[in-house]
Amino acid sequence: MKHHAFRLKNVAALAASVLVLASCASSGNGEPVPTGMYGMIYDRDGAPVMGAELIVDGNPAASSDSGGRFYLDALAIGEHALEARKRGFETYSGEFEFRSGSDVLYVKIVSAAWLLDEAEAAAARRDWNASIRATERVLAIAPDDPVAAFLLGVQALLAPSAEHLAPRAVELLEKAAARGERESSLFLLLAELYEKRLGDGEGALGWLREAGSP
Repeated sequence: MKHHAFRLKNVAALAASVLVLASCASSGNGEPVPTGMYGMIYDRDGAPVMGAELIVDGNPAASSDSGGRFYLDALAIGEHALEARKRGFETYSGEFEFRSGSDVLYVKIVSAAWLLDEAEAAAARRDWNASIRATERVLAIAPDDPVAAFLLGVQALLAPSAEHLAPRAVELLEKAAARGERESSLFLLLAELYEKRLGDGEGALGWLREAGSP
């Protein structure tokens, strides 16, 4: 089993956005012509996202290719609801306006990996509020991410007025241990949380024994 290193990483940089670039197309009598629309979907770092599912007005409409490109067919002129989904990313929900076949739709979605980088960078500069917000977003996408669980435990210990995070951090870390994560840093963090946040010395000793076991 692959083990995760429970430490803060030095990594680069939160929102999702849609930008529609439009120009007017018309029929011979000047009326808009309903047709399809090309688009591209990127992550927060500007890399194309392959295999994203595009849902228009509640109906599956397209999937992005290896270059992040997609085509939405048979759109009616006007406003449409859009969702963009991919495992490991936040779901984007919003609206766009379709006016002609020369419109191009650009979609940007945020990955759990990017958010985790943000959370760790914010923790490193002691911006705990930003770190906690980003970590919560990671856990909404990937509830079993052990690095996010570890970071939540660090926040519960070090962030001002963040003691309320301790029970959830303990639960997530213990689940990670049950799945086979055997990093001593995980056990030591659990011991500190039990002692300093839960007031359970016996529980702390149990995890210290785990940290010292081969």
